[in-house]
Amino acid sequence: MTDKQLDQALDNTRRHRRQQRKDDDVKRRKLFTLAAATAGFAVLPGIAQAREGIDTGLDADGAGDLAYLEGAFERHRGGYNGRAPDAVLGEMREDLALLAAVLRRPHPARDRTDLARTAAGISGLVAIVQHDRGDQADAHRSFATATRAARESGDRRMTSWVLGRHAMVGLNYGAPGQAARIAAQARREAGARPSGAAALAAAVNARALAAIGDLPGARRAVDDVRTLAEQLDGPESADTWFGYPPQKHAVHLSQAYTLLGDTRAAYRAQDDALASRSRHR
Repeated sequence: MTDKQLDQALDNTRRHRRQQRKDDDVKRRKLFTLAAATAGFAVLPGIAQAREGIDTGLDADGAGDLAYLEGAFERHRGGYNGRAPDAVLGEMREDLALLAAVLRRPHPARDRTDLARTAAGISGLVAIVQHDRGDQADAHRSFATATRAARESGDRRMTSWVLGRHAMVGLNYGAPGQAARIAAQARREAGARPSGAAALAAAVNARALAAIGDLPGARRAVDDVRTLAEQLDGPESADTWFGYPPQKHAVHLSQAYTLLGDTRAAYRAQDDALASRSRHR
């Protein structure tokens, strides 16, 4: 479906909703007029029509689309759940098209902020899937889009999450120096408050610094992520693309300790990862 066709479909849907509302309003006005006459007072002309105009104007802001997209991000961020990456992208395609169409329309400042945050989240999820598919170029492009949207939203936690995930591309595809730079940015954005985004940033930073030979920096990052991980609970430690669960924490630590040459600690972390996996089966 082209952008023009999508816009036309959205307009048709809204016109249909407005017409249904108008028909319902006509019926309500007739009933109210009869009730008012029975009660002995008259309806002032134009009041209901004025309300209709206000309601129609409010409908034009696309609040329903904004709510739908926010819900779509929440649904998609749960992870693969047994699905193939291509299947996940296929499920997201229509939501991406709707997001692009909604972004082209003007919005009040608050709605625009919420929309930018949602755009950052959905674009970040696309980037994760592209990274897993091995499409490095599109993963980088999607993460750049997500970072731009996150910064527009002003949500530093979202910005940290996007950057931390972006750093994984360089880490997994042979660019640890780039990964360290991006992960350090992610950690700064996260601030002092414990969060899954902060823990991910610290973990990726530890692995990247160890890979480029900055062993003191890597050890500081390991201490940082261990402290953060101990304080996470609820959604922050959930096994989703937006959380930092114990199993992933153990895997990151194992990789970091291996690069640091601490074999014993690496084995302990591997045992922790296996134990966590067994508990969550």
